Amino acid sequence: MSKPLGRIIKILYALIFGIYLLEIGTAYFLTTIKCIKTHCPKHPTNCYEATRNTGKSDVYTLDIEGKSFLAYCEADVNGDGWLVIQRRQDGTIDFNRNWANYQSGFGNIYGEFFFGLNQLHTLTNKTPHELMIVTRLFDSTVLHIKYDNFLIGSEIEGYSLKKLGLSSGNATTFLGWKEGWKFWTKDRYNNSPCNEHFSAVISGGWWTNCEIIWDFYVRKAKSMDLSQVFYNFGITNLNDIYNDKEYINVPDNFHFFDKMNIRFVQMMIRPTGF
Repeated sequence: MSKPLGRIIKILYALIFGIYLLEIGTAYFLTTIKCIKTHCPKHPTNCYEATRNTGKSDVYTLDIEGKSFLAYCEADVNGDGWLVIQRRQDGTIDFNRNWANYQSGFGNIYGEFFFGLNQLHTLTNKTPHELMIVTRLFDSTVLHIKYDNFLIGSEIEGYSLKKLGLSSGNATTFLGWKEGWKFWTKDRYNNSPCNEHFSAVISGGWWTNCEIIWDFYVRKAKSMDLSQVFYNFGITNLNDIYNDKEYINVPDNFHFFDKMNIRFVQMMIRPTGF
């Protein structure tokens, strides 16, 4: 090979390498500008990404809408990728809280906690999600229900159950949820006919529809004691009073199907399609 030809080849290699470096630099520059204008996540954006490499249920830092927060990711139930939004297991955390507490979330992420209505609204409106609820009774029976299109409304909408989708599992009727039901707490009950009595009997924030229950009992059972009306109304409230022993025929709302107390419950969401 002649020296001029070798020199030309070297120049061509240098040009190709220079173009390659220029492309990398341009891509990096554009990505940096984009991150400055918007936000580039430093952490996983969902629990599927967080547990993909570890395969382990644990607390991870997630990055959603420019904000980082701790979340418990479940990788051992019905596939991985679940973000735990509520857990009850021993009664150590008081769930009879006000509207502001339920908005921001509370509790111990390693134990009992509620994730927060604001973040639930943000996550479920960012991308379609499914919801799974797993309960374990005192006799070790495990019941579960899954909704395949779970969407929570805004604060103005009362964090309503805007969508639920189709349900599946071995306990598809115990919640009795309907789309449109709003979230209620002891200090926030949406100016319904139940206001006068509801705050005296609710023991934990939950999605309910007091108007329907009120109308039913007014027409069908006018003589029924009001406290009993709302006891029946709240029988599937998974944020209600925790009973740390088996059913002993005393008023306690943290149960369903009349005489089956729940020892453990965990509510989880994840983006659909996993």
